[in-house]
Amino acid sequence: MTYIDLEAKGMNLYHTFLNGQCFRWHDMREGKFAGVVGEKVYEAQMVDENTLRLHGASQNERDFFIRYFDLERDYVAIEHNLKEMDVVLHEAVDFGRGMRILKQDPWETLISFILSVQKNIASTQKTIECLCEQFGRKIGHHHDAYTFPTAAELVAADEDHIRQTKCGFRAKGVADAARQIDMGHVVLEDIFDMSYERGSEELQKIYGVGQKVADCILLFGFGKVLACPVDTWMKKAFEVLYHVRFEDMTAYSRFAQERWGAYSGYAQQYIFYFMRENYNKIKK
Repeated sequence: MTYIDLEAKGMNLYHTFLNGQCFRWHDMREGKFAGVVGEKVYEAQMVDENTLRLHGASQNERDFFIRYFDLERDYVAIEHNLKEMDVVLHEAVDFGRGMRILKQDPWETLISFILSVQKNIASTQKTIECLCEQFGRKIGHHHDAYTFPTAAELVAADEDHIRQTKCGFRAKGVADAARQIDMGHVVLEDIFDMSYERGSEELQKIYGVGQKVADCILLFGFGKVLACPVDTWMKKAFEVLYHVRFEDMTAYSRFAQERWGAYSGYAQQYIFYFMRENYNKIKK
């Protein structure tokens, strides 16, 4: 199998793939992860503390994966700056050191986080795989690997058919997203050039996309790091670790953006991961 090596100073694959931002990378043990990106299956592993090896990737995909893994950004400096902000972030960054925020396909990110509503990560992964198996295309010789379905492929299916892929009530949002993207009512590529606020408004035209889901899409699909997704884990973190409590989720996002500014998305991800993995210990 062909492979490429990429410089990835201090990267930790566990903290990157298991922090809730992506759903199609799976732990294969012994430091290896397998995932579907686009129309291929790849295996990722760190061969030393600064080198990421991607099995299945070719040299002409190098630039794509440098962007996908955000490898040109200085995360060592980001982690240093976050730790200087407050004691909570100091501990959270130490716990999640080596995390990277992926730059994923916006369409896949949109549908994935619509499907994540009121679901845990494992359940969301199963639903996504079911959706891909039903409406995507089989990848090469991999008997259990499928592409992520396009908007056109989902538009061709009715909402009831989509619902059968363990989507439940989320099928309405999936169908509406496919329809709006396919008809050009929402143009995802345009959001790259929009402000965080304008991008959030545009995404919330789609049924099933509220502020939290929009923030996830903006952060993980568009690299807008002012976005600070606030779910139940982050709400607990603000209340338990920062001793603040607000009436609505929007106020938590404002608090985060006022406190962390341009680092909001990074801070959120370290704290979310720290809180989720250590909640039983923290609440004692």
